[in-house]
Amino acid sequence: MVLVLTRAWDDFSSRTNSLPFWTLWAATTAVATLVGPFGTFVSMGTAERALYWSIVIGVAMIMGTATRSLVEHALPQRGLLLRSFAMAFLFSAVFTPPLYVFNLLVGGLEESPMKADAMFLAVFLIALAIKSVEIVIVDRFEPEAPVMAEDGALPRLLSRLPDSHRGQLIRMSVSDHYVNVVTDRGETRLLMRFRDAIGELDGTDGMQVHRSHWVAADAVEHVSLENGRRIMRTQDGADIPISCSRWHDVQARFPSIVREVCA
Repeated sequence: MVLVLTRAWDDFSSRTNSLPFWTLWAATTAVATLVGPFGTFVSMGTAERALYWSIVIGVAMIMGTATRSLVEHALPQRGLLLRSFAMAFLFSAVFTPPLYVFNLLVGGLEESPMKADAMFLAVFLIALAIKSVEIVIVDRFEPEAPVMAEDGALPRLLSRLPDSHRGQLIRMSVSDHYVNVVTDRGETRLLMRFRDAIGELDGTDGMQVHRSHWVAADAVEHVSLENGRRIMRTQDGADIPISCSRWHDVQARFPSIVREVCA
């Protein structure tokens, strides 16, 4: 359970500390402020509406991201439908009580016009609808399939990643006690040893080019010598250092894309 919570926290931190997350928050808040849904256009002024929706949407996004990360890591082998219901239900359970109290405080009311159970159902249905739209969009614009292991199965390491990040494997690197796993869908931090992470690649085509870096073969764009440093450029634009002890292996593995040969 501790490991699940740790992985969920790492995933949550990665999602919330990203530009798309806060851009979505700002854009959604702006739209809600202009439209004024659920009667807020009539009952509130523009400034009050902006403050109200920035708080509600911000809390909803944070709680939604947290519950999503928790469910994805707690139920990685469960079906998409079950996980979607679990995410919507858990989100509704943790978001409805503060939303109910917040609306009472904002309106200066002793009793909410909408009962708590009705609000829970509304939040649940909205969360489920959002998740359904997300599934449709993901299915419609699905990236290419993840790199397969030699036996045709997905590497075990990818099962540790949230569904949204299970894509084409690009590279891995070590950062303190964490392993940063980069796919074409984003980056995930895993609390594990680097050698264990490599062991869970299950024969995926790639190589360790440095004591702290592993790169997938299909993700290599070019290899070069820059200012005396041996560099490997990957498809996500990262420059990965190549250790001296592994330089000849890299030359042998990627002879057609080595730009310069070390003296």
